[in-house]
Amino acid sequence: MSLRRRADFTEETSRLFTMPAVARAVVRGLGLADAAADAATNMGYDNLMILELTHRVEERIHTLAGMDAEAEMYLDTEVGPHPASYDEGSIDDWKLTELLEDSISGIIDELIDHRGGSNAIAKLTYFADRRLEVIAHGLERPPSQIEEFRRERGILPHGELDAAAASVLSYLVGVAFGRWDLRCAGGLEPALGDLFDPVPVHPPGMLLDDGRPARTTPAGYELDLPPEQLLLDQPGHQWDIVERVTAAASLLVEDADRLLDDLMSHLDGRDLRHQLRRHFFKEHLTRYSKSRRKAPIYWPLYTPSRAWGVWVYAPSLRRETLYAVEAASTARLQSAQSEISRLLRIVSGDISGPSARQAASALESEQQLFEELTSFRRAAERVAALGWEPDLDDGIVLCAAPLADLFGAWPEAAKQRKHIRDGKYSWASVSQWSADL
Repeated sequence: MSLRRRADFTEETSRLFTMPAVARAVVRGLGLADAAADAATNMGYDNLMILELTHRVEERIHTLAGMDAEAEMYLDTEVGPHPASYDEGSIDDWKLTELLEDSISGIIDELIDHRGGSNAIAKLTYFADRRLEVIAHGLERPPSQIEEFRRERGILPHGELDAAAASVLSYLVGVAFGRWDLRCAGGLEPALGDLFDPVPVHPPGMLLDDGRPARTTPAGYELDLPPEQLLLDQPGHQWDIVERVTAAASLLVEDADRLLDDLMSHLDGRDLRHQLRRHFFKEHLTRYSKSRRKAPIYWPLYTPSRAWGVWVYAPSLRRETLYAVEAASTARLQSAQSEISRLLRIVSGDISGPSARQAASALESEQQLFEELTSFRRAAERVAALGWEPDLDDGIVLCAAPLADLFGAWPEAAKQRKHIRDGKYSWASVSQWSADL
């Protein structure tokens, strides 16, 4: 059980999270690929131990139950043998490499095509690592032989580097907001405690101040937290999200730019800003969703062109946050006004500057942003003026609903706002403002 619980130390949405396994290796100086390989090796050892222990337990149960060979054969036929029960033998290296590099769905399809749809392969049943165990059943070879083959050849599962990059970036964004404590990076894993101890109120990796989630920078903490835990997508601004993520990375590794470039090479964005503007939230939503429950905590509120935005940290959402969003858009709108005036003077030849063509192009972009900011501020001002008091007990999506006009990245917010207007959630505190939403 402790082996299974240890995995929660590296699972961002668990109550035992400290930091991603890959990030722990990155802090030690490894590049992303080597860090991912290191994490896979450590996880592999744990998985093999789990499989060995569960195999012993299964054998003991069979003995106590007095099962004969015929009964065990029947059970293996109906349910499937334990993956650790297979004997070592020859393996087609090319076939095993192909399976190890494939996605889990691809592995299952391949094995079903060649071996048929046995329960052990097709059903969602496993002890430690479904991928490893499905391959073991398909090839009828023990997981230890398969894992040794993978480790010796440095093979990583399909999409593993992409997932590793996404997990490190998610962690850095959390550090920038003040959710995660960078002082935990590279430290020893916390003690697991007794199996029946109460679930921790806060994950060990969370940044705390006097025992509660930090809302302002704790004394002696190296990284300043943004006011209201809001970050902006605004180059040059003190609280620009790209700058703050870079600052977080620089406190974890010696060469932050190299790390971020490494991450971007395995993600969809051209650079960090493009990744955050266009791709981050989709992965974040998936990470913070389970079944039909969706609870993203980093909210990108953007103008339609994504040229400017405010990032809200949902656990800190309160009425003052709404005014802070409005104030940020007002400040950027005033800046756009000044920039438009300057560019107009350049285009007209009143002052020197870039070429007329460059100035005209910049002017067009700034004028478009000005129009978008005007609409953004109007929407932010309207929500702030409602008198709405955000209540996280309503649930994340209902708290996001009043901000739907600013939250284009998550259409679910607009959908739930309509339901609130229609009176569907009379139990929720936000329903008190349903007529004004």
